[in-house]
Amino acid sequence: MKLIVLMTFVFGLVNLACGQDEKINQYDAKGKKTGRWKVFVDAEGDEVKDSTKASYYRFTYYDNGQNCYPMGGWCDDKWKLTSTDKGNAQGGKIILADGEYTCTDNKNVVRFINVFDKGEYVMYKEYYANGKIKQVYDYLKMYKGEKHSYAVTMYDKKGSPQYYYMRNGNKGWAFYWIDQHL
Repeated sequence: MKLIVLMTFVFGLVNLACGQDEKINQYDAKGKKTGRWKVFVDAEGDEVKDSTKASYYRFTYYDNGQNCYPMGGWCDDKWKLTSTDKGNAQGGKIILADGEYTCTDNKNVVRFINVFDKGEYVMYKEYYANGKIKQVYDYLKMYKGEKHSYAVTMYDKKGSPQYYYMRNGNKGWAFYWIDQHL
């Protein structure tokens, strides 16, 4: 009986320790942003400094003061944004970005798709005005397992792809060309 109680207690402690959120919005010893940060955005996905003007929030990461996911808005305010929010609350509350957010232009052509999993970027796609794919950022495909590196595929207007990875290297945050898809 004592063994069962002890095992239950230990199991509970492990779950409690693993379930705690990492600290967000932290600065390093030099006063630079570091680690995970909460980003508030408006109804079009543009970052806002005042959270009272926010409709959503997502996360980004900083490395030595550099934003690893410096994404812009999800949709032009003249176009239509639709989403597959996964059970987020409504009614004036700020919603965690979770699902696919698709932006279509005035001709109902898809222009941007932003995909999130519990506030974390999964993928970003941009399309030309003719509906052909322009670029894809796949945040789940890292370069050689390097944290906060990701695969980028850019397409010319004929649809030919060029493959890159984006990472913080000896030239700072930059695109590095590769000869095949990661």
